[in-house]
Amino acid sequence: MNQLSVAFLAGIIGLVFGFTGCASPSEEKTETPLAFEFDRALGECTRAIDFITLSNQRTDEAEKRRCCLAALEVPLDASPPGVRAESLTSRGRAKAALDDMDGAEADYRAALAIVPEQPEANFRLALLLDASRDKPEEALPLYLNALLNGVDPTYVPGLHYYVGVIHLRSGRYEEAIES
Repeated sequence: MNQLSVAFLAGIIGLVFGFTGCASPSEEKTETPLAFEFDRALGECTRAIDFITLSNQRTDEAEKRRCCLAALEVPLDASPPGVRAESLTSRGRAKAALDDMDGAEADYRAALAIVPEQPEANFRLALLLDASRDKPEEALPLYLNALLNGVDPTYVPGLHYYVGVIHLRSGRYEEAIES
């Protein structure tokens, strides 16, 4: 076996078993390359939305939590209104991920007070009110605002579904079918 094959095989074994080097069992294990990459990526985040995006890419719950907690520490005061609304929405998402629904609702409402047509804040607040607070009638106009103001296209089928379900539960069958 040549040197390249040995290095390749060692790399594969390291990936499979999580080895980070040739340390003896008595030596303390250092951070894995993946943990280092995560820390580097976390360090490159500058906006709350960056932390939320990174959180959505993680599978490890501890890393997701670190991302959400980091998003909460992003200063918002000096931001222009649109950026501030986006940051508040991202911070609300972080709070929701950490099961702080009251804090999430407050951030979504604060974002909408700055930019009422902000689609993500409309969608997130509607979802929270509909699913967590059992206030579908309050959520309905927010869902519709999100649709009207260009929410992320991946949310659109779900939004139509949620609007239809609210109409259906309220006995508005024609509106439900149109949704």
